[in-house]
Amino acid sequence: MSDTPEKKKENVENGRNQRSIGMLMDLELPVTVELGRIKMMVKDILDLGPGALIELNKFSGEPVDVYVNEKKFAEGEVVVIEQNFGVRITALIGPDERLMNLK
Repeated sequence: MSDTPEKKKENVENGRNQRSIGMLMDLELPVTVELGRIKMMVKDILDLGPGALIELNKFSGEPVDVYVNEKKFAEGEVVVIEQNFGVRITALIGPDERLMNLK
């Protein structure tokens, strides 16, 4: 039993899609984890020195934002792995929120 022309076309398109995605798998993208933000006056920035504290807009225990290629991708929690920091992903950003972030 042979495939219909529609099925053959679908198989060809799926093969192209697999090759296209495969070509992207070796790309490196910047991943950034944002603990928080704050706006500061230039005079306050110039007063910063060793030991100075900068209070961010997030509370301890609040999820951190994970950006891929400068676009919000996920939220997570900060963890310690041996002596390094890491992020455990707790939620991926849905398509609706990604579209809102494009604006």
